[in-house]
Amino acid sequence: MKFAVPPWLWLLPVVIAGLIILWTWSGRRARRRLEGAFRPPWLDVLLSSLAPARRRLRLALMALGVAALILALARPQWGRATVEIERTGVDVVVALDVSRSMLAPDAGEPTG
Repeated sequence: MKFAVPPWLWLLPVVIAGLIILWTWSGRRARRRLEGAFRPPWLDVLLSSLAPARRRLRLALMALGVAALILALARPQWGRATVEIERTGVDVVVALDVSRSMLAPDAGEPTG
């Protein structure tokens, strides 16, 4: 398989690493905000309702979607090769005038 625009592939690890850093930072920030807003008895109840596996699955699917988008921008190509074929020959054009203008007499031709 080859790619029509391979420079997009260099962007893939950078974007994925950036997304992981961003998600880690935002998760820690959200936890600090919750700890600041709620006290221990309510905080424990609130945090017990969170499903970390579901959050990780959602983030993994989002990363997979971004990776698929970047791969699509790189335009993968396989299965066919472009081959130029040189042909020699003569092009023939046949023109047929079927209008009524051909019924008119020629200029300078005697009538009658």
